[in-house]
Amino acid sequence: MSNQPSIEQDGDLTVNIQSFLRHLKAENKSPATISTYIEAANLFDEFLRVHGYTRLLAGIRAEHVELFITTQLDLHAAATAANRYRSLQSFFKWALAEGEIEDANDPFRNLKSPKVPEKIVRIVPEDEIRKLLKACAGTGFKERRDLAILRIFITTGARRSEVANLRVSLDDPLQNDIDLDMGVARLLGKGARERMIPLDPKTVMAIDRYLRVRSKHKMAKLPFLWLGKKGRLTI
Repeated sequence: MSNQPSIEQDGDLTVNIQSFLRHLKAENKSPATISTYIEAANLFDEFLRVHGYTRLLAGIRAEHVELFITTQLDLHAAATAANRYRSLQSFFKWALAEGEIEDANDPFRNLKSPKVPEKIVRIVPEDEIRKLLKACAGTGFKERRDLAILRIFITTGARRSEVANLRVSLDDPLQNDIDLDMGVARLLGKGARERMIPLDPKTVMAIDRYLRVRSKHKMAKLPFLWLGKKGRLTI
């Protein structure tokens, strides 16, 4: 048997993604966070393979990442591309910490995340927003649910149908459309187009508070995030 190191032993991207996956599990990252990180890394790996670029970590350069993100921007919303940029950046931070690459070979050293343009939405007067938020104050199920819904609308500009169709799973966290650890939501828009939107800390907190009371709902096993007395809530 040859004593020469195989590609798998010498910085192959695919193999290191598997090691990164084990690292994330050992760090007790949420299943949704793990899925997001690994999906981005696998997409990048496939991008390099299809275009014939090197898949050895030490050979990956900033221009490879830039081309990948440009492709993501062409295919998806800016928020989705930015989310995949951050996920891939986390992978290379891990690779650097593990000694798989040198600091000089880190493709993210001088890169900046793609900008997420602000959405143009109808401006609601501040006093009206304060009244709406005040009306949702409380610790009950309805108050927490309505506050979470309201904050998503106010801070993201998401469409009504996108918010209404958010899903959650107690049995398979990978099916969750909300990732509180990463502060992102996965929306299904027109034409079944999927996009990721960032959530601000107060919105994350509001959703977290709602999920805690939702877990005690008699119909908590339903896959719909928003529940009413008789099941799925119509928004």
